[in-house]
Amino acid sequence: METLRFLMVSTYYPPLSLGGDAYFVKYLSEELVRNGHEVHVFYNPSAYNVMRAGRTPAKDNEEDFVVRHEHACRHPELDMLSSLIIGHDGNSLRGFETAHKEVKPDVVHWHNTRGFIGRPPPTRDAITLATAHDYYMVCPRSNLLRPNMSACREARFCSMCSLRWKKPPQLWRFGRRRTLRPRGNVSIISPSKFLASRLTADGVDVQWILNNFVPDAGARTHNRSSDGGIIVYLGMLELHKGVMTLVRSFINTKEDQGFTLILVGDGSLRTKLEDLSRKSGLGSRVQVKGFLPRDELD
Repeated sequence: METLRFLMVSTYYPPLSLGGDAYFVKYLSEELVRNGHEVHVFYNPSAYNVMRAGRTPAKDNEEDFVVRHEHACRHPELDMLSSLIIGHDGNSLRGFETAHKEVKPDVVHWHNTRGFIGRPPPTRDAITLATAHDYYMVCPRSNLLRPNMSACREARFCSMCSLRWKKPPQLWRFGRRRTLRPRGNVSIISPSKFLASRLTADGVDVQWILNNFVPDAGARTHNRSSDGGIIVYLGMLELHKGVMTLVRSFINTKEDQGFTLILVGDGSLRTKLEDLSRKSGLGSRVQVKGFLPRDELD
């Protein structure tokens, strides 16, 4: 088997991460290493410090043989703002060029770079991939939700939508430039056919479907509940994740099943979900745990 050198590019990388996209990069990188490849990750710790100021990140296993390249921001808030408003940040681009020259990768794999490099630049002398972890290639908010929480069916007035969300407008998305198409010869990967269909409808040519995956969780650490199973929701407590639909469906079927529902994560719906749990009359069968460090989560 030919050994390849990969350069992953991502705004976040565990333990400095905000969501599942960064852990996808971690799991993919570690799997490539296990298969004999050399993997480097170029990411931006400053972005995590800006977005999660004061929160101590979970512990991380440094013995995974993935080589980390941390980008040093001189002005983190300004660099992030520049990336969002005009589509790129010069300091971050120069950092990427330096990492690219140092690593000399066979494959450059772009992931979510929102608030970091922004629009991926062309890469030379390497196979170039880009995974669309969400709708950011066609939506400034990444989730296709309008301020009234209705689904966006047709992209119009994207900058006005951002302002109504109280987010900086992404000026580089005006008009036909709204769709984020990586420049150069880039193969686009989607984690699902559903996501790929919307990206394709908005002008993004998706070449591959690569489903999300997680590592083996290992042996069960406790026995299954005697009066039913345990359902765990793990993710942000936000409307677009479907967590309200899950909880309401669970409550509506409470007489037909004996499950315990545990919600792990944080977000704007946490207080509402806690209230809903108390009023459901289910006691400990619905539990809102909030954010858990990685070791407790395992």
